Amino acid sequence: AGFGQSSQSLKPLQFAGNDVCLLGLTLAERASASGLELGEFRYLVSKVPEGLAIDGKQVALPTHAEILKSLDRLREIAAPNDFVCVSISCHGFGESDGAHLVAHDTTPKLENAVTDRELFVERLWKLKAASLVLLDACHSGSSLTGDSLRGLNGFGLGPEILVSCKP
Repeated sequence: AGFGQSSQSLKPLQFAGNDVCLLGLTLAERASASGLELGEFRYLVSKVPEGLAIDGKQVALPTHAEILKSLDRLREIAAPNDFVCVSISCHGFGESDGAHLVAHDTTPKLENAVTDRELFVERLWKLKAASLVLLDACHSGSSLTGDSLRGLNGFGLGPEILVSCKP
């Protein structure tokens, strides 16, 4: 059972889906108005907020597998002259090994949680494009410690990262 179906359930975040969808639509609108070529937009949300015009082909549930698949896709298609923005808004937990981000199919024992290692070391550090990561989760600052920052970041490479709170 996922968090939402267990006796220890977490309440769904009220505005996370809205924030992510509105950010994507705003970025698309601003880029288009500036004459920039738009790339792919992918929204991993439980549901698209009412009244927002987002193509259903761009939407998938934010499961562990879908999150990693979408990040792998970014790694494949992002070119050096591209700009990539990844916005993650979810529940998060700080553990001794770093941050654990709650996906749609995460269990109360944090099985299927996305780890900071999966996010940064295995995917985002490998992007060939300029990137911005917006990480809005409790304990998101835990993702900025240990192995997750030992890649090329010491040389000023990799994504710019904004987290919403300290470890």
